[in-house]
Amino acid sequence: MATVPGDAITIRAEGDGRFNNPLWSGAGRTPFQPATQITYTICENETKSKRVIGVYTGNKLCRKAMKLRSKGQTVRCPDHEGYCSANLSEDATIGDERLAAREACRDMSQDTKIKYFTSDGDSQAFAGVLSQVGTETTENLRDPRHLAGCQRRLIERTTFSRNMFPGKTALHREKFKKRFARDVVTRCTTEIRLAHAKFNGDITKIKRQMTYATDAIIACYGGHCGLMCQLHSMACGGVDGKKWRKDYLPEKSNALKMSESDEKKLRDCIAYQLGAENLMKTRFATSTQKTEAINRSYVKVNPKSVTCARNFPGRIHGAIHSLNRGLANSDVLKCAAIGCPIFKGSRVARSLKREQVRKKYDRERQRTLKFKRVRKAHRKRRYALYDQKKEDEDLSYEKGLADKKCQKKVANLPVNKRKHNEHAYSKNSGRKIFLVRWK
Repeated sequence: MATVPGDAITIRAEGDGRFNNPLWSGAGRTPFQPATQITYTICENETKSKRVIGVYTGNKLCRKAMKLRSKGQTVRCPDHEGYCSANLSEDATIGDERLAAREACRDMSQDTKIKYFTSDGDSQAFAGVLSQVGTETTENLRDPRHLAGCQRRLIERTTFSRNMFPGKTALHREKFKKRFARDVVTRCTTEIRLAHAKFNGDITKIKRQMTYATDAIIACYGGHCGLMCQLHSMACGGVDGKKWRKDYLPEKSNALKMSESDEKKLRDCIAYQLGAENLMKTRFATSTQKTEAINRSYVKVNPKSVTCARNFPGRIHGAIHSLNRGLANSDVLKCAAIGCPIFKGSRVARSLKREQVRKKYDRERQRTLKFKRVRKAHRKRRYALYDQKKEDEDLSYEKGLADKKCQKKVANLPVNKRKHNEHAYSKNSGRKIFLVRWK
């Protein structure tokens, strides 16, 4: 927390949005984005509690307009006569997080400016924050969790050599590749976390350390774990008992057979997290996990299976009041506001206090190292159980398994290289189809 000219306070904050329906779930029902309600939440990143400091509720639902349209009237929300619960028009872009973030910042104090704003990489919320409570030096930081997810998908999409991953079939090699991607992401995240702890957040030393750690990671997965890891890795000691455990990979898996091209591709994938540019964008180790957790808590008051057109904003603000002040304190204040006070020392007050203490204890317990180790052990056990299970070659589920498939014969290719595609419009790389026959 700092000050800028004019005695304004600058803070670090995070933000994320939530929709009442997934943005991809409207196929065949509406040409617009299918969500009808959006909640954009901004939390401060200065204290451990990370309280909500701004919220915006966008709503397209209006029961009054629906009744008027059923009577043949042309109605446009929110400009029609009478009460309208919608504050967005039906053709508005519900996924415009730039507008949502700007509106969420309107209720913030004029003496508060956001210096660093952490968001995921799939929205323009930073532009909205910058226009409302930003300064000339306001910076957009990246969420490490979303960055790690992007790195995992990048590794999965990268085409490595055929002999790099073990497996008798392409399907087995692809499964190993996905598990390898998760393990590499976990290794990179651990390297960064330990470097922050060792160098006390000194980004110059962290960037220098990560340049050497990249070489150590590649050598470790290539079967050359030893002196390189001892000297340059924060997560792998290079000796028995201190090596990186590779929990996501099969227990008896051998070293990867990487060519020079594979090593270069893997280095580029590792640089997605350990590169200097993204290290600068995650130098404060701030994330959007608090707002993600708040979005999940909204499910209690605004479930995605039920649409609350009229009292949607009140439900969201009531949930935020409870999250900021605690369950017991919030209920006491709410009951006092409606003229039904809960007296101190009463049975209800004691019960609410016990519930608040229990929830606080659960939150603190889940942050402990012991709880995280137990969760890691369960994950490792499940992966080991999966490896021990004999895979059934017969498919038990596949999309369109029982449907008739179009069999294509390609006359100008050897029999062992003919490829059959389900759809007649699939690309065949210039191969000519002479006969199409149904099974």
